Amino acid sequence: MQFTGGLRYGPNAYLGCNVTWPFAKLTAESGFLSVTDTCFKRAYSFEKNQIKRLSKYWGLFISPGIRIEHTVDNYPSFIVFWTFSQNNVKSGLIEMGYAFG
Repeated sequence: MQFTGGLRYGPNAYLGCNVTWPFAKLTAESGFLSVTDTCFKRAYSFEKNQIKRLSKYWGLFISPGIRIEHTVDNYPSFIVFWTFSQNNVKSGLIEMGYAFG
């Protein structure tokens, strides 16, 4: 399953790179999740066991997103996939076997 949206990644919520819709993709399979910044050509891929937590995230101006907390040392510690369909993305990920905290 794949969703189109935006992406923010960096050391925290305030510092880092932000790309808006439609310049990011979230792709999910049963054991694999990835987010891709199609503007700057960055991709972050996670095996299911590398994801500590998925959660709904609200940014500035009430922007809805899905935060990915992970254990990959060389990836940015803050990653949020922005989406206009937060509940649909959450439901799709739950159907794929991903838990939300």
